[in-house]
Amino acid sequence: MPFLSNTFDSIGIDIGDRSIKAAYIKKHGKDFELLSFGSIEINPGIFDKGNILKPDQASSAIRQLVSSMGPKKIKTKYAHVCLPETQTFIKLLNIEAENEEEAKAKAREELPNHVPIDIQKSYVDSRIVEKIEASEEKMLCKILSGACPQKISNDYADLISISGLIPVSLQIEAEAIVNALMPKELQQNSVPTAIIDIGAGRSSFILFDNNAIQFSVSMPLSSNEITVDIARTMQFTYEQAEKSKRICGFDPSRCEKQIIDILFKSVATLAENIIKNNNFYLEHFSGAKPIVAIILCGGGAYLPGLPRELGARLKNMSVKLGNPLINIAKKRKKIIKKLKTEPNSFDSNNENLDSYNIPKEFSQKHEMSYATAIGLALSNVL
Repeated sequence: MPFLSNTFDSIGIDIGDRSIKAAYIKKHGKDFELLSFGSIEINPGIFDKGNILKPDQASSAIRQLVSSMGPKKIKTKYAHVCLPETQTFIKLLNIEAENEEEAKAKAREELPNHVPIDIQKSYVDSRIVEKIEASEEKMLCKILSGACPQKISNDYADLISISGLIPVSLQIEAEAIVNALMPKELQQNSVPTAIIDIGAGRSSFILFDNNAIQFSVSMPLSSNEITVDIARTMQFTYEQAEKSKRICGFDPSRCEKQIIDILFKSVATLAENIIKNNNFYLEHFSGAKPIVAIILCGGGAYLPGLPRELGARLKNMSVKLGNPLINIAKKRKKIIKKLKTEPNSFDSNNENLDSYNIPKEFSQKHEMSYATAIGLALSNVL
């Protein structure tokens, strides 16, 4: 959620330890259009677990990225920026109070009991998700609260500033991803859903239910770890291992058994963690219901056959690829109206990219890895 916010023509910037991605979205009539995008690889040692170790090199990379974005030239200086997932915390709290101001104040007092950081040295932002009348004098508020250490937030705001940009908001990654994958018009009536973001260096689990993120947690799996395991086992170069992984997927007729075994081990680990997180939700959250849907995103989600193999290990859960372009569809309102009759239809197995307001340079391989950047860019138009 934004710790600083305003409304300007702006871009979304997703800063990771290994790469930085950016997206620029404009509203045209009732639809949205992705006008520009770009990505740049980051040398090791510039960022580490969200900490900025070499701000000069980081700012140079951001400047280079913004100047090279296309096909439309970026003229705005304003940016929505993602805070590192490893340094932020988000929690849904149930607070009884007489009014909204008191509810938010109580939420700040309660938050230290749920997050492992010093609240006095953190920025905290809260949003009331739902209000229920508890008595004649009080109401029960469901409040989504986010926290980030002040040093981390200040470092990222300073980084954007020395890069020649103006930070409009600093956002928690989980909300940006939800923003991209789940249209706001459909969030209120969505079923309990887990979004799995499989990135190069880490994976994230986001539990969305009752119109709010319930919790978010990192998981011990990354696309890079799978590639390194294949390279070590098969004595491949990293590039050869990555290519083999992308071509083979879970098809035993396409590659050697050793590669398939590594992939099956990885998907088994992923399934175990999803089940563990589902059980945590059911045991620790009042009124929680079992996860019904899994939405996959991130560059690692493109592993051929992953939705099928993961779904086979998760009983009563449908597994689909997410669609970060759902909000950029042509005739967006009409499509959202249709989706309301088919809850949780966020599948992105769309071969025809002509259905979206995107540049011709934006290919299907870009979709998943740009989910966070797109979600950030949508902050300015939704």
